[in-house]
Amino acid sequence: MKLANLPVSRRMVVAGAAFLAVGMTRPAMAQLTLDQARNQLLVGEQRDGLLGIVQNASGVSALVQRINSERMAEYRRISDSTGAPLSAVQQRAGAQLIQRAQPGWYVQSACGGWVQN
Repeated sequence: MKLANLPVSRRMVVAGAAFLAVGMTRPAMAQLTLDQARNQLLVGEQRDGLLGIVQNASGVSALVQRINSERMAEYRRISDSTGAPLSAVQQRAGAQLIQRAQPGWYVQSACGGWVQN
């Protein structure tokens, strides 16, 4: 039976059920934010200024790739404009990001492992 052939009250029930079904799946489809990933201890700040995966979960890899791509573009821009080696720009950015990390967030230690700030 077509939806148009149903009584108005029945159409509203069907439409409402469809709306709820879509709404219930929306949180699962929502894109993970950097702060969410940090607070859930899924990612950490690396010494090279890039974001690292501490624990893989849905959406983490895509988030890390996107953030690292944006960061590298900015690091290259800074390197090109200042003449500083890219690795030096990354090291400085990494030190600043680690220093500004909130208590409890993961950061990369000097030996390369993950520690909570």
